[in-house]
Amino acid sequence: MVLLYTISRNLSINYAKKIRNKKSTAILSDEATPKDKSQEPMFSLQDLEYRMNICLSELKEEERSAILLRNIEGYGLQKIADILDVNVATASKLIIRAQERLVKMAKARNLVPE
Repeated sequence: MVLLYTISRNLSINYAKKIRNKKSTAILSDEATPKDKSQEPMFSLQDLEYRMNICLSELKEEERSAILLRNIEGYGLQKIADILDVNVATASKLIIRAQERLVKMAKARNLVPE
């Protein structure tokens, strides 16, 4: 649950920075920018959390466990490897693979702003 909140929060912060940078650029260049509907948030935070939770549930059990242990519990690779009873390289690969799959699923469901 915390991972979903963290992802949603970070996406919101990045979105706000992107909008702020566009506004400051327009002010500096004296260009009037029309309001772009594509810049408006598509989902509420609760809806985004629900959709990301669905994405997490579609991961393989080991991948889900590895990414949650890393991002929620804050464990290092050695501790994750011990918990999952795999070597450190495998734990690292599980985390990387889980992150890649989550990003791919989020993009496919238009959960990530472009």
